[in-house]
Amino acid sequence: IRLGQASMVTTALRVRADHELTGKIGLYASLTYAHRLLDRSVVVLPALTLSTIEGSDDTTSAALGVNWAVTRAGQLGCEVRNERRSSSNLLLSAPFDGYAFSCYGQIVIR
Repeated sequence: IRLGQASMVTTALRVRADHELTGKIGLYASLTYAHRLLDRSVVVLPALTLSTIEGSDDTTSAALGVNWAVTRAGQLGCEVRNERRSSSNLLLSAPFDGYAFSCYGQIVIR
């Protein structure tokens, strides 16, 4: 088997809610769902016949974050996120379940 070109169509929905806790501190939560239709052309050796492998996967992501306006020009923030993916065809997409934590700093020059 030799893998060829792949294609995908993604349908997604994202919902996000922001809340200003104080004048300088904000909270947010987001939820994202994505469904992908996947296919890949394959050449089967040694007969050199062309075939298509099809499948789909579903990914759900949830995040919670906080940001702090340190000054008018500076902001700090952190986020924790969970992402889960299920797959109908392991040749096209691998299942996944993981957590991530990230922080950032931003300075805006005006």
